[in-house]
Amino acid sequence: MINKNHLPQKSDTFLRRVNVILILIGFAFFVFLLRLVYLQLIQGNKYFDYSENNRLYSKRILAPRGSILDRKGRPLVYSSLSFAVEIKPAYLREKYIKDILSFLNGNLNKNYDFKVKELVKRQYIIDNNLSMDEAVKILEKSDFPEALDIDFKFRRKYVDDQAVSHFAGYLGKIPRGQLDSYLSKNYDLDENVGIDGIENYYEDFLHGKSGVEKIVVDARRNFKEDYESVHSKSGYSIILTIDKDIQKFCYELMREQYETNKLKGVVLVMNPDDASILAMVSTPSYDPNIFVSEKTFDELEKIKEDKPYLNRAVNAIYPPGSIIKLLIAYLALENKLIRPDTEFYCGGQYFLKGWNQSFNCWIWNMYKYGHGSLNIVGALKNSCNVFFYHLSNYVDSEKLLEGMELFGLGEKSGIDLPVEGKGFIPRQKLLARAKKRGVDGDTLNLFIGQGNFAVTPIQIANMYCAFANGGRLYNPHLLKQIEDIDSKIIFKFEPSLKRTIPLSDSTKSIILEGLFKVVNERGGTAHGSNFNKSYRIAGKTGTAESPSGEPHAWFAGFAPMEKPEILVLILLENAGHGGDVSAPIAKKIFDFYYEIVMKQQTSEKPKIIASNQIIKNIHNR
Repeated sequence: MINKNHLPQKSDTFLRRVNVILILIGFAFFVFLLRLVYLQLIQGNKYFDYSENNRLYSKRILAPRGSILDRKGRPLVYSSLSFAVEIKPAYLREKYIKDILSFLNGNLNKNYDFKVKELVKRQYIIDNNLSMDEAVKILEKSDFPEALDIDFKFRRKYVDDQAVSHFAGYLGKIPRGQLDSYLSKNYDLDENVGIDGIENYYEDFLHGKSGVEKIVVDARRNFKEDYESVHSKSGYSIILTIDKDIQKFCYELMREQYETNKLKGVVLVMNPDDASILAMVSTPSYDPNIFVSEKTFDELEKIKEDKPYLNRAVNAIYPPGSIIKLLIAYLALENKLIRPDTEFYCGGQYFLKGWNQSFNCWIWNMYKYGHGSLNIVGALKNSCNVFFYHLSNYVDSEKLLEGMELFGLGEKSGIDLPVEGKGFIPRQKLLARAKKRGVDGDTLNLFIGQGNFAVTPIQIANMYCAFANGGRLYNPHLLKQIEDIDSKIIFKFEPSLKRTIPLSDSTKSIILEGLFKVVNERGGTAHGSNFNKSYRIAGKTGTAESPSGEPHAWFAGFAPMEKPEILVLILLENAGHGGDVSAPIAKKIFDFYYEIVMKQQTSEKPKIIASNQIIKNIHNR
């Protein structure tokens, strides 16, 4: 018989263990439930997006940059269609690469030979400059490897390369200090942007708006089906005031001077009526196409010799020499400080009280005699230094400073380029001298464009434009209008008047007579260049002493002088006398303008580029 007291009893310890286990299991289920609620209800959208992104491949569709055209609609810069071939990251293994390169080399007659590390450095790109024919040739092959991607891109093309570089500018990667600014405008990190010139100044118009294409892919990023797309929008076209024919002709003239005589220099051709730029040349130059091709660092460094990136037309500064005598003559006549028939005697030398050395006329330095008695017309014609030294007794230092500032010297001209020099005028020196009255040697030199005084070529060209058009000083400009891809005008440039300069008819006619004789009358400093008298050119030469060697040679002239339509400015560094060196070049430009450009029939605006329709199709696909 079994004793009740001997039956097994559930111990309290066992029960406690069971309860703890049940509590832990319940707690675990509770945590799992909370996690499930969190993932499904709170983070559900996030993980849905993750899953979608794993099966969707997004590709940014870069917009083609707008073209840069000349005043007649002819292309100077445009974006051409090219193709890039790359390996999908999932296939970046030696066993795949060998077969892929063999396929490409066999079909494209290339010699690609890359290792894994090289392709990683190249961001998986084997070639980023295939033509359309090459892309089609391999795409149509039945054995086209699924490991390859073919993508289109736009490559910038500068039509006349070195002839347009200094105003067109070039493209490059986003500068580090401007990265945040560009990213805020929805740029990609690796996009090219305008670094200089028009490319930079009108970047916001040229850039366009990128699109996005989404496709369904498998785990190896192989295409399955289209998903959705946001179309890109092409950048606007920038129509310039530049005349392509004049630009190219001027560049060839200056290129010859540089290659033959190592002479660096500037040509500016402008319409004096509104200060629009018809041609802007700075030599030596560079080819902006190099920045969109695969150049090595050493090759890029070699190009920097002789500072080819410097736009001498707007950024380099020079003493103006006798080219400034237009301003001095204006101040003396307009303020009635002398009469038109006032004469001064030039014996070749001028002696300033308190100074031991003489101030010589250029003719004395060459021939040891002077010009004799001259009025203002004769002084301009002969560029007589001594006559203008005498004017220092009539035009005081304060009036000289006012004149310099009135014509825009010592300040930026306001041209639509990203960087511009201001030059230098000695304000403090002139104001201090005005209080003391009279002149010293330093001030006297300013009357012939020497001493502590520097200008940019665009400032001098603009000064002559203002005189030629009757006193309207404009901001010189390169922009004519902005158009969309359908050639619809979205912005038309209107000349911006900086100030009106008082210029009486009598003052203008007297100075014009002198400038006309410079070019067209025997004894004029530019007469030896044999300008065509029918053009009725008025001009001025300048020979500015330089501490670095031979003088800088200037010439500025406009025609026809009664109602000017073209102004030509030439500067050659360390070249000699303006009448001997710069004037003959100006003569060729005037001949080209009147004999070629003016006789050409204005043709219908051409199609910008053959791939324009392709670009439209890409936008609308």
